[in-house]
Parts: sequence; structure tokens; C-alpha cells
Amino acid sequence: MKKDPCQGHLLYGRDKRNAYLQTLEKTLADQQPFLTKGYSIKDLAEDTGIPAHHLSCLINKEYQLNFQNFINFQRVEYVKSQIHQEEWKQLSLEGMAWQAGFTSRTTFFRAFIKNTGKAPSYYLGDAHHKV
Repeated sequence: MKKDPCQGHLLYGRDKRNAYLQTLEKTLADQQPFLTKGYSIKDLAEDTGIPAHHLSCLINKEYQLNFQNFINFQRVEYVKSQIHQEEWKQLSLEGMAWQAGFTSRTTFFRAFIKNTGKAPSYYLGDAHHKV
């Protein structure tokens, strides 16, 4: 039986895992690198100082997502956090997708549905009615 190279104790220990998570979450919150179109795991490795293969395993294990789905999740959360902002109220769905770092309407719609269970227009309609 082949061992999983992403098993935390094989690739990095608990202390390093905790440090990596703290660094990753701080980088995402402070720099919002996911807003950059075409953002890659190599870019995130540079921004955090965490080796790319460690990042990949960390994201897979801790969030149960691959890198691209993780970045798209961050982008969807960003859109959800911005929809009540005055400057976002006049944006089209494509404009929102573009602001959040998506490069296509289709990817935005797929990611939004995957992460919220609703199409962006339905979600935004619900959100605006709750204000």
C-alpha cells in the first residue's frame, strides 16, 4: 500500500502545519491575492514563503479542496462580503466576477453555485431583499 505524500506527519509536523495555516490565512486576509487574475499556487508560495507542494497538501487536507477550487471559494466569499457596498450595487454580475479575480462568467457562475448552492443572480436577489 502506497503512503499518501500529503499525510501531515510525513511532509510536515503539527507545529509547521499550524504556522502554515496562520501564514496562509493572514496572507489571504491582508493581501487578498486571490483577486489577481491567473493567480497560481507558485504565486501563493512566493507570497507566503511556504513551498508549493506543502501548500497543495495543506489546502487539500485542511479545506478538502484543490488549489483552484480553494481560490475560487475565496473569490466567491469576497463577492458575498462586498455585495452590500455602495460601489458594488451598480456592477453587473460580470463586473463582480471581474473584480473578484475571475476571468470568465462561466467559471464565476460554476464557482458561485458550487459554494453557495445558488446562482449569483438568485443569491444577490436574496441578499438585497434582506437589507
